[in-house]
Amino acid sequence: MSSLHWHKITQGYARTYDDYRGGYSSVSLDHILQRARIDRHTSVILDLACGTGAVTRQISEAAHLLVSMDAAFPMLAQARQLYPENCLACANGEQLPLPPDNLDLVTIGQAVHWFNLPALFGELKRVLRPGGWLAVISRYPSPAGRLHALVERLRYPYTKEGRQGAPQWSTSSSPSNLSGLERAGFCDYERVVFEHTMELTVAGYLRGAMERGLRSYMSSADQKAFSAALESELNAIAENGILREPFFDYVFMARKA
Repeated sequence: MSSLHWHKITQGYARTYDDYRGGYSSVSLDHILQRARIDRHTSVILDLACGTGAVTRQISEAAHLLVSMDAAFPMLAQARQLYPENCLACANGEQLPLPPDNLDLVTIGQAVHWFNLPALFGELKRVLRPGGWLAVISRYPSPAGRLHALVERLRYPYTKEGRQGAPQWSTSSSPSNLSGLERAGFCDYERVVFEHTMELTVAGYLRGAMERGLRSYMSSADQKAFSAALESELNAIAENGILREPFFDYVFMARKA
């Protein structure tokens, strides 16, 4: 996907992205750094599809050099405001502007589904040094969580299916097995799951929820009604304006042979 297309997709919600998405478990990121044997004095890390810096900010002190890269300029612009000292680059993961055999670790947080995987795997094999690691982090709501189901329930009446009176089906996602990595020259696969609790403000979560494509099919009146209903229910389950929601971090790692 081109940088121009990403610019169009993300320019509307880059500033609210962190409010809605939050970060990752420090335990899951520590596991990645330890498994990849990252040395803060010598190692080089690429945080690919870095967005506004959810992974970057948590591992910024872990390596000798950390490069944060994304195809969406609005995301990088927001990351620059938040973390002005970081090394940022705008580029596609399928065409990395990096020399071969140079990286000790590549992290991809909640974004691997956006890539052309065969092209991505070929580039990762090229830029990782022999023995270097790929770490893919995917976050999914815990079955015990409430926010995802709440948004879906309130959103559904405004969708095409909801307006037609069709029943609402519960949907869920599962981490990809990233098939094709072995053919690309990777080995030592590992998948580990970490549970953690995120804290989000009601105001921030509400802003983020309103930017997640809802405006593409909601009228102004529908947006106001949805926002008011969601804010009311969020306040009902929040504690002093803070939402605490359980999530799972799925960490998939593989090593370049």
